[in-house]
Amino acid sequence: MKDGLTSIVVPLVVGIVPAFISYLGARYQANSALQTVKEQQQAELQKLKEQQSVDLQKLREQQQAELEKLKEQQNAEIQRIREQSLRDIERIKVEMEKQAELYEKNAQTDIIKELFGKAIEGDMSVFENLEKLDKLSKQMQKGIFVKNLKYPANKRKKG
Repeated sequence: MKDGLTSIVVPLVVGIVPAFISYLGARYQANSALQTVKEQQQAELQKLKEQQSVDLQKLREQQQAELEKLKEQQNAEIQRIREQSLRDIERIKVEMEKQAELYEKNAQTDIIKELFGKAIEGDMSVFENLEKLDKLSKQMQKGIFVKNLKYPANKRKKG
């Protein structure tokens, strides 16, 4: 019986042991190949992350440069608008002063005309106002004009 059992077990063990060893070898190879693929994928993933980081940094730098460029353009435009506004304000101010002077000259001329008109009509009270006339003519010659409070630009708003 020992011979029968041995004759069955020995060929069975002889067949199973190499198959088991082949199985373990195949499994080891598969695990090694799988580990190699995982390492390759990790390396590729790391490269992709680094590339993405570099690309992202470049993009940020480009955006920052564009933002700085836009800020400079906006500041230049704002400065240009401010300068233009100041020139416009100055021009308007000069124009208003000229108009006020012209209005005052006209008003003073009207007063002088009225005084001479009264003097020609024979109204002697005009000569009493001759001092005023002299003062006005001196002011006109010097370019000094009395502010006329009736002129719209000289009126103050009631608040």
